[in-house]
Amino acid sequence: MTQSNKFVDFMVRATRYNSVLTNCSKRLLLVKDFPNIYYENKESFHSMLERYFELGRDPIVFICTDTEGNSKLLHTLFVPHIREKFDINFISINPVTQVSMKNMLKRVSPILNSEAANMLHITQEHIDEILSNSIGDARNALLNIVFISLKVPKELVKNECTNRSESLGLLHGIGRVINPKRIQEENSWKFVHNPDEIAEYFQSQTTTFLYFLHENYLNTIRLIEESDISANVLSLGDVLNSEWRDLNLSKLSLSLCIRGIMVANESPVSGWNPIRKPQFDKNLAGNSLNNVENQWYKSLIDKDKDKNTTITSDVEMDEISD
Repeated sequence: MTQSNKFVDFMVRATRYNSVLTNCSKRLLLVKDFPNIYYENKESFHSMLERYFELGRDPIVFICTDTEGNSKLLHTLFVPHIREKFDINFISINPVTQVSMKNMLKRVSPILNSEAANMLHITQEHIDEILSNSIGDARNALLNIVFISLKVPKELVKNECTNRSESLGLLHGIGRVINPKRIQEENSWKFVHNPDEIAEYFQSQTTTFLYFLHENYLNTIRLIEESDISANVLSLGDVLNSEWRDLNLSKLSLSLCIRGIMVANESPVSGWNPIRKPQFDKNLAGNSLNNVENQWYKSLIDKDKDKNTTITSDVEMDEISD
């Protein structure tokens, strides 16, 4: 089956059967991701909508995040006459603020502590740590607070991965990387904050951490040579982090970028340097890597075409001369 047919089959079949756990009669179908085929074939998407409204029994909700690419897709697929035909409404949801995230965690924590008291115990320290790392993703915040609040058996407490002496926030971690502190030991030196320990804190936020480094690493670098080294390290880290087939490469890219920038920045600029939020979208960065790869393959194909054209023209000239 094609991707489009599989999606249509899912849409129709998902509303044909009742839940085996509850007898709830009021349901809706939630679609989080659009199949890639609809990005270029909007007519197929409109046909799918028409079939669903003929056979489907429950209301349907499409989630479309507010990014540049998704915004264009939203207005391409849900054009005015389609919205009027199927009576489709837009529901706009404001971004999650730090205050609302804090209130949500405080409201959910007592429920989790009472329902799963044998597995976890959420404290105010856990909530503060999650809030320092969250950037508006409520689902990720809930998953992380459950993970860090799990009760660890006594025999595993000595494990350094589960017994950290401090909680390190995202902005604090970025500050330690772009403004590294060194201590002299006889004829050598070492970092006050171990790069490997910083990398351990943010293994689940590799992409976000790298974006913050891109935005802020130049703030504390004095020399152009140091900025050149740091830029090359970050470029290599982006390439490694884009390889989704091996999860270990994302950890390697994080460790490489942290250590590379800290080593390159030998004399950081002193003074107050506020950490800025990245200004570019991760989808645009991914598209840029894809465009570079496509252009590289295209250049190889064009070279082969030029060679074949040259050989053909030489043969034709020999035939004419004969």
